Amino acid sequence: MKTRLLMILIGILSVVGMLFFLFYVGILGGSCIEGKNLDGTCMEPKMITVPPRTNGDFSEQEKNQILTQLRQGPQNINGTAKQFLVSAALDNPQLKNLIKDTTYQVNCCTYTLDGKEYPHPLYVGITFQLNEKDILVTAEYDLQQEEITDIEIQEGVRTGGLVSFESENTAQYLGKTLSEWREYSSDELYQISKTDKNFHKELSRMAIKDHMKKQLSLNNITNTNNNFKVFSGWWQSNSLGFNSVINSTDGKSYLVLGSAAYHTVGDYFEIRELKFDHGIHDKNDFYFSDNSVVEISPDPNNPSKVSDYDVIINLNQTNKVTFQNNLPTIIRIQENRPGDVDEQTNLKWIGPTILPGMYGDMTFENIGHYEWNAREPIPFATVWPMKGSGEISVIGSDTDSLPLKTKLKIAQSFAKLSDVPWSGLGAGEPSLDVDLYSSIYEMIPDAKKYYTQQLEAIIPFDVPITLEEPNYYDYGQDNEN
Repeated sequence: MKTRLLMILIGILSVVGMLFFLFYVGILGGSCIEGKNLDGTCMEPKMITVPPRTNGDFSEQEKNQILTQLRQGPQNINGTAKQFLVSAALDNPQLKNLIKDTTYQVNCCTYTLDGKEYPHPLYVGITFQLNEKDILVTAEYDLQQEEITDIEIQEGVRTGGLVSFESENTAQYLGKTLSEWREYSSDELYQISKTDKNFHKELSRMAIKDHMKKQLSLNNITNTNNNFKVFSGWWQSNSLGFNSVINSTDGKSYLVLGSAAYHTVGDYFEIRELKFDHGIHDKNDFYFSDNSVVEISPDPNNPSKVSDYDVIINLNQTNKVTFQNNLPTIIRIQENRPGDVDEQTNLKWIGPTILPGMYGDMTFENIGHYEWNAREPIPFATVWPMKGSGEISVIGSDTDSLPLKTKLKIAQSFAKLSDVPWSGLGAGEPSLDVDLYSSIYEMIPDAKKYYTQQLEAIIPFDVPITLEEPNYYDYGQDNEN
């Protein structure tokens, strides 16, 4: 389960045996939560005490009303909907077993959206922080199946007490905070974007930066500077991609990637530690061994899931790649061709046919680059849907003798498997083209020279390499305090 994004988070302090949750507004601590009276005493905190209810206490009509509200997106969620989600999570046997005899806090809720049909929510995540066990448990409520369908456990996490996600982000865009923008409907936001070409991008940047801060806090990553720049990048459907580099107080650097659309964070988010040891990489780290296996497994959202899309073998070490068929159908590994059964006669090579649950070896005698797909073999199939695909690069002592076109494709596989923080790769002649995330150039001014040298050290043969520095650095407006 991917890291779940767009947190509308409320701190709930709960002790096992208590039958209620306290929903706080503000920051827990020694200071006054709601401010001070004229005499200097603290004002009474505003708290909503949620009546003790289990998931079974909600009537069918009430449940349908809540689900309708949840499907409309995070901007309309209220306390009853939050209580419904938390109670649904607490009814899960696996979660019950994990949280028993421990204190915990609950963060609700994280939305995962369908990027192709914004703003269509698919899942809502509820995260439990188990203090004594240093564990974060995220329960995922499927809005289509109307139940908890997944539990994700992250161990070794301690946030130092209740994370104050309710503290207001005072950053503003066009005079409004992120919370204020979340009061707007998607149609209202779209209408504004029609008259302001930067509105979509800048509000999305504001949302993803807010989410980055929360995720960095959850992962105990503290930026050495109070502020950091968020660069815009790719565009997919209605979502925009963003990237940032964080130099942490732990002495490490992290590349943070995510997407957002207006005030809603998308379903892609990643924190990746940056490595700076490419020059001393053991090239054997890139090669598949005799004991390695490419697994082709079922995937609910795709025809299949392939464990290793890019595989490199060195004929001086092995001449085979082993496949494991975890699908319920027979598959055959063969040259990557279109999905028409008439293409059967055009295949230049055919690999092993593998029964369900079995293994098959594909052996190579010659160096080169091989693109494959897995399909049901004829005559078992009347149509030819693809069950998986990938690329195999085979190198040896005479790799330099290969045509430049082939060497570039192999070089691309080395770059993909490396720690180089690339945002795009191209293997068309005359060179291997590498794009880096804009934030990398912010961190390393001579990134072009540095990563060119690292790629030359990684790729065990000569190919031209081109790194193009971005024409501009788009990190938007700096509105942070």
